[in-house]
Amino acid sequence: METAAMDVDKPAAPVAAAKTGYALPWVEKYRPTRIKDIVGNEQAVSRLQIIAEEGNMPNIILSGPPGTGKTTSILCLAHELLGPSFREGVLELNASDDRGIDVVRNKIKMFAQQKVTLPPGRQKIVILDEADSMTGGAQQALRRTMEIYSSTTRFALACNTSSKIIEPIQSRCAIVRYGKLADSELLHRLLHVCQAEGVAHTPDGLEAVIFTADGDMRQALNNLQATSNGFGLVSQDHVFRVCDQPHPVMVGAVVRHCMAAAIDDAYQGLRALCDMGYSASDIISILFRVVRNFPDMNEYLKLEYIKEIGFCQMRLAATNNALVRPVAPAFALPARGAQSRLARSPQLIRCASKIVRKTVKVDDPGTTPRKLERGTSKRKAEQGTQRVQRGAAPGSGSSGSSKDQAYFNVTGYPFPLGPITQRATIRTDLVRGSIWGFEQPQSLGGSNVTTNVRMTVVRLKAGGLWVHAPIAPTRECVRMVRELEEETGERVQYIVLPTFAYEHKIFVGPFSRRFPKAQVWVAPSQWSWPINLPVQLFGIFPAGVLADGALDTPWAQEIEQKVFESSVGIGPYIEAAFFHKASKTLLVTDAVISVPSNPSPLVPAASLLSAAARNFFIDVLAGELAAEPVDGVPLKPKELTPAARKLGWRRMALQILYIVPGDLRDPKKGFFAVADKLIVGPILKTLVFSTLPDATRRWVDSICTDWAFTSIIPAHFTAPIPAGPAQFRAAFSFVYEPQLSAERAAAGQAGTPAGKAAARVAAAERKEESANPAKALDGVLVGLLGKLGGSSKAAAQDRARAAASQRGFAYPEEDIAALNAAKRFLVRLGVVNK
Repeated sequence: METAAMDVDKPAAPVAAAKTGYALPWVEKYRPTRIKDIVGNEQAVSRLQIIAEEGNMPNIILSGPPGTGKTTSILCLAHELLGPSFREGVLELNASDDRGIDVVRNKIKMFAQQKVTLPPGRQKIVILDEADSMTGGAQQALRRTMEIYSSTTRFALACNTSSKIIEPIQSRCAIVRYGKLADSELLHRLLHVCQAEGVAHTPDGLEAVIFTADGDMRQALNNLQATSNGFGLVSQDHVFRVCDQPHPVMVGAVVRHCMAAAIDDAYQGLRALCDMGYSASDIISILFRVVRNFPDMNEYLKLEYIKEIGFCQMRLAATNNALVRPVAPAFALPARGAQSRLARSPQLIRCASKIVRKTVKVDDPGTTPRKLERGTSKRKAEQGTQRVQRGAAPGSGSSGSSKDQAYFNVTGYPFPLGPITQRATIRTDLVRGSIWGFEQPQSLGGSNVTTNVRMTVVRLKAGGLWVHAPIAPTRECVRMVRELEEETGERVQYIVLPTFAYEHKIFVGPFSRRFPKAQVWVAPSQWSWPINLPVQLFGIFPAGVLADGALDTPWAQEIEQKVFESSVGIGPYIEAAFFHKASKTLLVTDAVISVPSNPSPLVPAASLLSAAARNFFIDVLAGELAAEPVDGVPLKPKELTPAARKLGWRRMALQILYIVPGDLRDPKKGFFAVADKLIVGPILKTLVFSTLPDATRRWVDSICTDWAFTSIIPAHFTAPIPAGPAQFRAAFSFVYEPQLSAERAAAGQAGTPAGKAAARVAAAERKEESANPAKALDGVLVGLLGKLGGSSKAAAQDRARAAASQRGFAYPEEDIAALNAAKRFLVRLGVVNK
């Protein structure tokens, strides 16, 4: 009666399958014979279709997971190329059986030597299935055979891993890569077979077949045929009984218990699966697939789960899934479970325990789990909050979360530094095991323009944690730092203020009071504006001052430092750069940045929605165009769609960089010019570094010459940024243009007209070097003075600087125009240098 009530799909005119005799496997019965009938991997198949049409087949390697159509593709290609001559012109070998050097010397070589009548322009084809199983000697012998008989024979190799094919063979072949089939592609083929074979099925039955196949068409057809023959109905329960895999519904229930921080319930679910006879490796593989496709889990949490599952899988593989030691220390299993597979596989429990802790830390801030671990102390159980949920608006959690994120600040000049009442915190691993980032939102009070500000924590080999540019010490932030102390076994030992900037200075005093045993070190020449206050009034009591290249700092053996200090008019601009030797990482505050294509999860959704809407500034800057929507986003969007999110973030980013960008209404052009590039912030470029080119060049050259860094961690936007000295110097190319032009002028002979002209041009450039460093006249001088004499060393330096300049970033003129105008105004006021 239950079966009759199910939603069963039956074809209108089913074709009765033979009930007696031997039935042909459906994998062979429904194998495509033409390239155009192959399912999935459209790009790879289209390349083979072109080869079949043109008739000029190269040696090819088809690489990809099993059951994706590699062998079928080769056979279809051979049929279409050779037609009736297929039997005589094709040698098909399974390299997993015939894998020795004798096969190459005898079968393959003799076949290549045979004379066969083929259509004009065609060659014989040798198909080697599972070629990655061939021995090294056989592959070496095959390499020579491919060369000798290249005019008469082509080779097609199918393998799961192309890296197991020796490089000489790979270089002689065109490599075509196949991927797993999509669920929709599997479903389309399964429905075709069900209709042709008259298979009764339910929708959840086909869904179960697709799940068990995991992108493998061969596995899907075999499971479908086995279930149909065994039960006559393809339903979910029947499929999992035939395939004998842990039921994904049960595994999904374990995941939901983990998300709810219910470790006891998750444990009981795992124990039930193990007592049903499934091995730990079976459960962990299904757990990975369930988590990967879990619908009610945000992406960041899903990645954390998958990371822990991967570590568990690695440990299971290392122990061969047969552990005789007692269960993991995090649990005390009852005696009645001592004989279960779960008791012999503690890695599963450890994985579940870590997943629960990840959930509490990442996905539900402020929530205290019922039981994190058996035998865990109350103090440890209360440390449940570590990170806010990524992608959620800061402060949008529970009341407990809001309390942990509370921080009141109304100071700042000329605008308060926001958020004024609440700051969420996230923690990221920047360099695994040695460098961590702690980020909070930062905005101008009263505006929707928000980005992230980053505190970087470095673990010192000599002991202790080194904190760079502290952020607001909310309860959440302090708890996360305390938890890092427990994880590493180190304590916060040094707190470093690397700049004079107010946005970083304001939090150093409160942060140091939370860690009173730590030493505070500050950049030199600290000052504030409009009132110059000593750092002690900010609650900062330094134990030392950062000096350029100093070797007497407590961390000098592991972290080197270079300090940039030069006057900008109303006061000095100070920034210290640091080089962490072990990880080859450069740490800066504001010197360089890389704007990401997508906003930080700390940027509130409400702010993005507000930035995507038409506002006063857009009306003023865009005029009549302000009434036209951009990228289909309404002028007053009610919902944060992906398009509205992108538009809001692009407008925010340009306002952060330029204050008044050239086109705030439609920011695509200006945003794409800066996105995902290593650049100097336009404000610092215009008002600081370009006004002090000599000091900036010395600082940049010193960093690039002495430090072989491979990544950069700034205090804002993306981190870490994969970049080295060449990219760092290129970001500052605007300060090398005046020097380059001056050196070219000096290289000229003083008495020649060309030399005098060059000197006059160089003097003019020095006079107005900050107006537009990339002068068109510079190119004219290159041609004019290129043949004039000079020392080889000077010429080499000139070429190096010219190369750096050419690779440098060009700021869009329409975006930076407002900053240039502001600079001219501030120069007249004497606020910044000329």
